Amino acid sequence: MDILLENIPEKGSVPKERLKDAKSAHSIYTTLRESDLHADQDRSKIQAMFDGDPPYNPATLRSMGQAYRANLNFGEAAADLENALAAYTDLVTGVEKLVDVKTTFGDESERTVWGGVIGEEFHRLLLEWDQFHFNFQLLSHYFVSQGLGVTFFENDKDWRWRVCGIGEFLLPRGTPATEERIDFAVAKRSYLAHELYSYISNPKAAREAGWNVEEVRKALANSNRGQRPTDQTWEELEVEFKNNDLFYSYARAQEIRVNHYYVREFDGSISHYIGLRDGSNTDFLYKKISRFKNAAEAFTVFAFGIGNGTYHSIRGLGHKIFPHIQVSNRLRCSVVDGSMMQTSLVLQPKTAEDVSRLSLAFAGPISFLPPNLDVVSTQFPNYNQSVLPVMQDLSMTRQANTGSYRTRQMSDGNKERTATEVQAQLANEAVLSTASINLFYVPWGKLLRESFRRLQKDTWQKGDAGYEGYEKFRKRLEQRGVPWKAVLDAYDVKPVRAIGYGSSGARILAFNEFLQLLPRFDEVGQQNLIRDRVAARVGYDQVDRYLPASKLKERLPTDAKIAELENAQFQDGRPITVMPTENHSVHLRVHLADARTMMEATAQGIAQPDMALAYLTLNYQHSIVHLQAIASDPIRKVEIGQYNEMLNLMREAIVALENQMRAQAENMRKAQQAGNAGSGINPAAATKIQEHQVAMQMKMEEAKLDQQIKLAEHQQRMALKDAETASKIRNS
Repeated sequence: MDILLENIPEKGSVPKERLKDAKSAHSIYTTLRESDLHADQDRSKIQAMFDGDPPYNPATLRSMGQAYRANLNFGEAAADLENALAAYTDLVTGVEKLVDVKTTFGDESERTVWGGVIGEEFHRLLLEWDQFHFNFQLLSHYFVSQGLGVTFFENDKDWRWRVCGIGEFLLPRGTPATEERIDFAVAKRSYLAHELYSYISNPKAAREAGWNVEEVRKALANSNRGQRPTDQTWEELEVEFKNNDLFYSYARAQEIRVNHYYVREFDGSISHYIGLRDGSNTDFLYKKISRFKNAAEAFTVFAFGIGNGTYHSIRGLGHKIFPHIQVSNRLRCSVVDGSMMQTSLVLQPKTAEDVSRLSLAFAGPISFLPPNLDVVSTQFPNYNQSVLPVMQDLSMTRQANTGSYRTRQMSDGNKERTATEVQAQLANEAVLSTASINLFYVPWGKLLRESFRRLQKDTWQKGDAGYEGYEKFRKRLEQRGVPWKAVLDAYDVKPVRAIGYGSSGARILAFNEFLQLLPRFDEVGQQNLIRDRVAARVGYDQVDRYLPASKLKERLPTDAKIAELENAQFQDGRPITVMPTENHSVHLRVHLADARTMMEATAQGIAQPDMALAYLTLNYQHSIVHLQAIASDPIRKVEIGQYNEMLNLMREAIVALENQMRAQAENMRKAQQAGNAGSGINPAAATKIQEHQVAMQMKMEEAKLDQQIKLAEHQQRMALKDAETASKIRNS
């Protein structure tokens, strides 16, 4: 679809903004709305089906004299929808926290702890947001029923999002089903008068933010109570019909209907505009060029598949079951009508006048019919053979066509089943299939990352939208000992996936399987499994009553214990070779922590200088090799800096100890040469120091030689591997 946006001219500079003016924006909106009318009517019919509308128009039946006919919606569509949505709610309530956070700030143990706390507090912040559960359920509803749900941000600061369906988020037809290919989008939004006014209550700050204060004031002045919108769609009318609000909606509080326009510029950024939906504004109410760096900062589209490659080809549950539900409702209504006929007495009058004299007389157990009426014996069809098989086939076909939305029932309740059969059924009932959940988790992860990114800054000011939540989030982290720098340095935010993919039965089945492997888990893994198993029954908000999280210990790999044993060998004067498969970061953390303890003991006079020198020398040489192994890792930049700082302190301590030992030996040598027996210097001690220095020198030379040999062997192996790889490339 062609829309009125600026293109790159053959000559001249590239335009900074592609949307000309407010008139062009409203013209594009009108085009998109008109092109969506047919789809809008289809969505309204589907929503009416979910809302319980009958299969026949009651007015049409009355006009045909058939108002007596059964005209019921048996609620199969609503049941299918509720069944599908139940699992999505579990994706939030079935996890201990919504996200896992990784940060580069601090050492490895601190990063693990701080990342966990940040994730917990972000989870807490979202759940305390009073609109979170409403927005999540509304998003799930659109995602399942329509196949498309949209979340969008109204500004570039607030971490909270809004939700709408494809009927309120208009796109040019033919737009590829990926956010990075959306050039233009319109999000419908309504503000109460006081809500819109709050944006311009400080005119100076509002103008700096991008608001056109005069246009907003004009819109507020022109908003009339009870004025009916002229562009109301069938889908919006359907919502008011369901709420019985069609009449009262014309008399509700003042409301200003606006459009949010999102336009992709040539540099890939997204510009943001706001205009009145009726197009009466002469200029934009709000305008900010390149407000968002990319589409993910502005909106996220939750698509149930890709259709044939475009957004408008994607269909949800409602579209897939609509024809089956309509036929099923009509068949069931026919069965009801037939059953009513079967249970009634059929009489046939002979003349038209006999109809007016139609009355029965009763005398005890005897009933009298008026004259000229014949009792008609009618043979009705057997619905068990004619209609019910068709209804069952329709139901089975509908279930087969919507398998990714619903759980499946495998066996009869009357049949006894083995434990293996029960496990197989529970596993099958997890379907909300993995594929459908993955379709939801991908955009869900994008949304959570963007929400976290908006909190992840130091530029918040009081009065900003969402500031109260940010302030709570930061204060709670500081109370739990997490520095804000750990949030600023967070580099990975991933959604935590619910075990069982929304099925409580499948989750319990998975935990029961894990319990069989419990002896193979370490202590932390065992406690985590038991906590999750208890939470599957009582919820994570109650699990601390049975197993408090504070009892969990820090999980350290086996390398930590190996590094401790190596420290003991350093104290015995034995050098240790560094292997390339070791966890270098863990080794460094353990070695340097022990070295700090030795340096403090030496400074306090607890450790002997000669032993400290030997230990620190071997530890330093060993740790340098570990540091070189991770020096090129950009993620560990902060960590490497901390290790370098500690190694510098070790080197200074080694030099100081060497100077101290050398000075003591020199003083003893001079005292011996002067024959100063009264100086208090013990010749035996001087001899012992000299012998120790010789031994130390030999050990250091031996360690140095060993390191050189190992390094040469390693370089030779690498050269052989490079040559082998080059040979394979040439021969391929």
